[in-house]
Amino acid sequence: MGKLAEVKGLYKNNLFVWIKENLNQYQHLKESNGYLSIDAKRVVVAGHDLVKAAQPGDRKGLIVGQIDRKQKDKRFSRAYVVVMQGQHKGLKGRVFFADDNIVKLELMSTNEKVVLPRDHV
Repeated sequence: MGKLAEVKGLYKNNLFVWIKENLNQYQHLKESNGYLSIDAKRVVVAGHDLVKAAQPGDRKGLIVGQIDRKQKDKRFSRAYVVVMQGQHKGLKGRVFFADDNIVKLELMSTNEKVVLPRDHV
C-alpha cells in the first residue's frame, strides 16, 4: 500500500496501525477510521536504514533500542540504605532501581516510593 502509519498495537504477528493520511480516497479505510491490521512481515520501519548504519559492528544481533538504555547498577540494587541528605534524611529504605544519577527506593517507615539523587544516599 505504501502508506505512512503509526503502530498502535501488536498481537503475535499482526500490527494494528493507524493511517493518518486523507481517508476520502479509500472507502475501506474510511469505514475503520484509518485503523488496519497488517501482517508484521509486510511492514517496513521508517528510518530502518539509518538505525542499521549507526549500529556498531560488535553489537550485531542485539536489539537496537537497548543500546542507549540506562544500565542498572546491580551492586546497589535491592540493597538497604540510609538517606543522608534532603527531605528524607535519616530514613532507611530498600533500593529497587539505581543508575549513575538517581536511586529509586522504597522507604521502610512509610512504604513510600521516592526518587532521589544518587549522592543523597
